[in-house]
Amino acid sequence: MPWLIAASIALSCGGPELYIENDVFAPGGDSDENYTHGTRIQYTFPAAEAPAWSQPVINWLNPFRWEQATEIGLTIGQQIFTPQDLSRSDVIEDDRPYAGWLFGGIARYDCTYDEDDEHRRDTQVTTEYAVGVLGPPSLGEQFQTWFHDIFGSTEPMGWDNQLDTEPTVMMSLQRQDRIWADRAWAIDFDLLTRFGASVGTPVTNAFVGGMWRAGWQLPRDFAATPTNPSLSYTALSRRSEKPVSAYVFAGVVGRGVAYSSFLDGNLVADSHSVTREPWVGDFEYGGAVQVGRFRVGLTIVERTPEFEERDENHVFGSLHISWTLVR
Repeated sequence: MPWLIAASIALSCGGPELYIENDVFAPGGDSDENYTHGTRIQYTFPAAEAPAWSQPVINWLNPFRWEQATEIGLTIGQQIFTPQDLSRSDVIEDDRPYAGWLFGGIARYDCTYDEDDEHRRDTQVTTEYAVGVLGPPSLGEQFQTWFHDIFGSTEPMGWDNQLDTEPTVMMSLQRQDRIWADRAWAIDFDLLTRFGASVGTPVTNAFVGGMWRAGWQLPRDFAATPTNPSLSYTALSRRSEKPVSAYVFAGVVGRGVAYSSFLDGNLVADSHSVTREPWVGDFEYGGAVQVGRFRVGLTIVERTPEFEERDENHVFGSLHISWTLVR
């Protein structure tokens, strides 16, 4: 599988972030449905240490920012979506279509840290561009079948009905702010806000949300957020200022969805589709532990219904593992 090869290369070099998302990580999660699996491998560099070609590329893609980016991120990922009943080989009209998406992207991070403010009102702006492909070239069928063979799960029978091959391109923009931070009884607290949008295919949406964190030796970062369906991620800045930290968090995100290939079907070809809900909400909670440059975190996401044909919430987990190069 391509993402396994990429993971091996990244881990051998040091400095990657690995996100694995699956409904099996959620409490009581033992089914494959909706957004059933995602993998993303990201490598984030301080701008001065990024590959020589990346700075001109990201500046050309974002011509209105003349200053050098704080950090640059390179990424590759895969996402898989399926209906609830994997045993059926026919098109399930009242459930979402089978869909796989393989993508790669480049991001710039512009971070501002208020060194003199004891409440640490910091800001991070992320701009990311991603290109990819829907349909059989995404290898969604091969990965899910291989994964289910290993663990003896139900063989997915409906991949012949997946979305057709279609190239994708998307731009994502996100702003994150630390609007409050404090310390009491040796416990650190902060409050993060974020808003932004993704424009293109396979997703066009806008979102706004917030997160509250509490823990011991909170790192001065913007937390790792789940990958689906937006691409914008947090940079690694200032994470290594705390040699050891542990924290819990909870947050909410509201999203307005104007288009989603995973629900609306192919943009050009005729394909199976469902009736997309225009407003979707996420409730997120979890925890993270950092020791030196190593961090592991788990986020549980409960998402309101994404389409009208099924009215139950969907729950999945996002496992985040990283080894930062930031000193």
